[in-house]
Amino acid sequence: SDLGGEGMRYFLHNMTLSNAKNCYNRGIDTEGGALMARNNLFLICEDGIGSEPFSIGSKESSDFDYNLSNGAVNLMNGKSEPHGVRDTPTFREDHGPGVLGRFQLAKSSPGYDQGIVLPNVNTAFEGEAPDIGAHEFGSPELVFGPAAWKKAE
Repeated sequence: SDLGGEGMRYFLHNMTLSNAKNCYNRGIDTEGGALMARNNLFLICEDGIGSEPFSIGSKESSDFDYNLSNGAVNLMNGKSEPHGVRDTPTFREDHGPGVLGRFQLAKSSPGYDQGIVLPNVNTAFEGEAPDIGAHEFGSPELVFGPAAWKKAE
């Protein structure tokens, strides 16, 4: 996806999914601005082997760390991700891709308690540190769209 514009972009606690049968290059481009990515889970394909790496960012000032991927990631600014995890995550029973609103990692999974605390974003977590990905272990089911608005009433 293209996150155009000149300002800094923050990509925090997301989970991206690629098509498990056609693992083609997906990425996040920050054309015009820089990107800070933390605690994201990039599922590149079912077996972790794609034809091309997942590409992130393009600006020298972009900053990536504490992300989990089951396949190759190309940090287009050439910097490393010192706390990044390259492994295949596992999910709690009845959670994971294909289960809307439930994406919690299993306690034995790579990425569980391996995120970094982001003040005012993820200070309510279970365990020693936040989980990498969109859904903290033990938190309520995620609700999307109009259903989220109705649930808040």
